[in-house]
Amino acid sequence: NDAIIAETYALACAEYGSQEEAISALKRAAMLSPSEGYEKFMYLGQLLDDGEAATTCTRQGLALLEMQASKGDEDAQGQHASACCALAEQILGTSDECDEEMSAQVEELINRARASDPSSAEPLQLLASLRNEQGKADDA
Repeated sequence: NDAIIAETYALACAEYGSQEEAISALKRAAMLSPSEGYEKFMYLGQLLDDGEAATTCTRQGLALLEMQASKGDEDAQGQHASACCALAEQILGTSDECDEEMSAQVEELINRARASDPSSAEPLQLLASLRNEQGKADDA
């Protein structure tokens, strides 16, 4: 499968080679297989410099991960909380200001992460960051 080859090559490039080659190969894998394999979209979300494009990729990755998890994929289920937090962090990091809409999106992702993995500290750390951004340091 060409998509798997492109994704494998991209991961090798990201780890040991050129970030630009990794991005190019991940984009190719995403084009060849846009509705399967959340990993390529999550990696693109991490590698892209354009915050909006990165957030779009991470959203797509989370959507695919949730679809795979709903079909019983235990690996996807185990990654759900971290993926929700990754998207929430991107939204926080790319927003110019902490408005109600952004806060609502981030809180919803935090709640999904907490429901997915109640023992994880990651969503709580992110909630503290959100409260800090909102100017509610005492709640952080």
